[in-house]
Amino acid sequence: MNKYKKLASNTIILSIGSFGSKILSFLLIRFYTNILGAELFSASEIFTSTAFLLVPLAILSIDEAILRFILDKNYKNNEVYSAGIFVALLGNASLLVFAPLLNLIPDLKGRTILLYFCIFASGFRMINQQFIRARGYLKLYAFDGILTTFNLFLFNIIFMVVFKMGVEGYILSIILSDILSSLFIAVIAGNVEFIDFKLISKKLLSTMLRYSIPMIPTFILWWVVSASDKYMIRFMIGDTENGLYSMATRIPTLISIISTIFFQAWQLSAITEFDSEDSKKFYSTVFNAYQSILYIGSAGVLLFLIPIAKMLLGGYQGAYIFAPLLIIGVLMSCLCQFLSSIYSATKNTSHSLWTSLLAAVINVALNFFLIPRIGIQGAALSTMISYGVCFIVRVYDTRKMLAYKIDWFKVASNFTTLFIMCIVLLGKYKYTPAYLITCCIVIGLLNLDELNITIKKILRR
Repeated sequence: MNKYKKLASNTIILSIGSFGSKILSFLLIRFYTNILGAELFSASEIFTSTAFLLVPLAILSIDEAILRFILDKNYKNNEVYSAGIFVALLGNASLLVFAPLLNLIPDLKGRTILLYFCIFASGFRMINQQFIRARGYLKLYAFDGILTTFNLFLFNIIFMVVFKMGVEGYILSIILSDILSSLFIAVIAGNVEFIDFKLISKKLLSTMLRYSIPMIPTFILWWVVSASDKYMIRFMIGDTENGLYSMATRIPTLISIISTIFFQAWQLSAITEFDSEDSKKFYSTVFNAYQSILYIGSAGVLLFLIPIAKMLLGGYQGAYIFAPLLIIGVLMSCLCQFLSSIYSATKNTSHSLWTSLLAAVINVALNFFLIPRIGIQGAALSTMISYGVCFIVRVYDTRKMLAYKIDWFKVASNFTTLFIMCIVLLGKYKYTPAYLITCCIVIGLLNLDELNITIKKILRR
């Protein structure tokens, strides 16, 4: 099987399993908005954003090291997995010391115990997922995604509809679904059999931590770009506005669904094929095809933005007006994520750190300047600009490590067309549908040739 066909095969496997879970998660947005309303939805977003931030701190991002070192033939599976579990246990124990400080955050007061269990459950689920993905259990990895989302939905019904527990019910649903996921994976894949703390060496721990620790501030900085907006809107404008912004951020999830599914497969190929003879050509071909899919997908979401908002957000569909710039921002973040695979393959995670720092500084500075002046739209604009700068910087930086090709004319043409669609949507012009359809046709013409070339490579034996 050629490398293109293998990548496509892995992507299809993950797509079949992940598509159902991602779409169900996406549709749950309407459920949450109806049950919680704007203000409580804002509180739930603050909680999950904080948990999302603290998980890498609790496990020292060791899940990323597990994936990278399992794929390295110089290390044994049981040694790497045991070291990862040991680090996670130690990290979670250390986090307990700082738990009282979390009460200082208004939306977390009285919920710190739930937050800790949420971090613990999510962290170990991530470790087990990365372990089976690195071992090649992609079907199990995909099925677990569906099962976990289905469990989340069931627990939502029980705690939020039957017992009417509100935000607490939402949190309990996440905790229990993550715990069941870890147990399911551990039993089916036999992960427990690989745990033997006697095999852990200081040299291996040191090597893995040198790889994973720089990813902690990187993750935090990336979180600052993607989630700090919600905190700043909440404290600078209010809960209701933050709820509307949080709802608007869910619409670009359609783009990130496409990216996440592909990236899960690509990350494996990026590492295993990095030292191959035609790695430059392989990376160039895949990157160009990946861009094309994202451009077409983004244009499609912008074309149907208003119907999508009506379907997902119900009475809050007016929040769609904040989505166009966020869609462009998410597109840029997906391109940044692709380039991060080069940092992972070369183990240059420090480069991921400083490029993320640049994006975070720009995002926070622009938020302070724009939110008081143009409100929620200022946060969306800040996010888009910070991701855009990070993308450009990472292209120039990663090409020093691997001289892949990038067609700047194609990049500029696609983004210009997408920006025109944003302007049309924000301006509410008389012939808006005609303008949007025309732009979609242009995007299609710009990218179909690239997709056709990639498809031929996949079909080739």
